[in-house]
Amino acid sequence: MSYDQTRASAAFATYVNLAARELELWLATEASATAADAGSAEGREVLRVLRTSKGDRTDDDLGFMRRVVEHILSERELRPDGDVVDSAWRHGLMNYGHDRMTWSPAPPPATAMATPSRQAPDPRPGDPPAR
Repeated sequence: MSYDQTRASAAFATYVNLAARELELWLATEASATAADAGSAEGREVLRVLRTSKGDRTDDDLGFMRRVVEHILSERELRPDGDVVDSAWRHGLMNYGHDRMTWSPAPPPATAMATPSRQAPDPRPGDPPAR
């Protein structure tokens, strides 16, 4: 894999933070179908790419992965004020496999709230206490 392909794959893995099964279940909901953008078709393509092994991804797949990351980044800049938990903005991002309410590889801010199914992991034994 070239450097650009590796970067595209890494960015896709970072920003598409729903697992394939989570995305599949989400795309089957009415909320997904009524999201602000028509991202459910793209969501099905994201799902297909997630289920394709890295070695079998084509140049077209890599181009699509770049477009998905660009879309996610641009949409994140448009976050509306107020509660977004049940917003069309969040649902549109979820259609692309990105959920701001899901823990990402980077640690969330200390003020982030976890839902019962997405609790922050307990610190490992020996880790210094959080300040």
